[in-house]
Amino acid sequence: MKTKYLLISCCLFIFTLGCTTSGSKVITINYIGQNTASINENIGIAQFLNKRDVLEKGYIGKRILNSGSEELYFVKGLNIASTITEAFEVYFKKAGSSYKRIDNFEPSIEAIKKADKEYKYIIAGDIKEFEFFANKGFITSMVLDIKLIVYLGNVEKGVLTTIPVNLNLKRTDMKFSEKMVETFINESLAEVIIKAMASENL
Repeated sequence: MKTKYLLISCCLFIFTLGCTTSGSKVITINYIGQNTASINENIGIAQFLNKRDVLEKGYIGKRILNSGSEELYFVKGLNIASTITEAFEVYFKKAGSSYKRIDNFEPSIEAIKKADKEYKYIIAGDIKEFEFFANKGFITSMVLDIKLIVYLGNVEKGVLTTIPVNLNLKRTDMKFSEKMVETFINESLAEVIIKAMASENL
């Protein structure tokens, strides 16, 4: 098994205007990236696993307001593992791949060697961290942490590659809105997926 490490870290400082209200919010997360490569292969995609230290599987972050109260954010569908899996499916769809969901798949070299030969690649993954934190002051500071372990199996070669991807982004705004959070997260997730797949020339 071979392992590749990717580290994405940057700071975005964007200044705009606005406000929001307290309570629980639901946002839509999906893959919005633009693929630059074509992958004309059959892909098997296993459900990603939520291995975060968070009991609520739909929770993705919070914002602390001036009053000290918390504004909690949840992903639409309330299942981050399904959401991330679907994002990878959209990535491969845009790349021109044929893909199919695989059930009960445990990533290992043995599993790859025994996998159906109709697939060129099998994708699986663990979600170690996926959360943003925002603090409201004169300006809003937001931090987004994404840590995934992507397993890429080459069925033809019987090889399993482990690709840990760590992303940490910081953004500062005069304005805070659900749409801004949604765009920030979706753009970041697209970067993670593209970087992970590019590491294996996919």
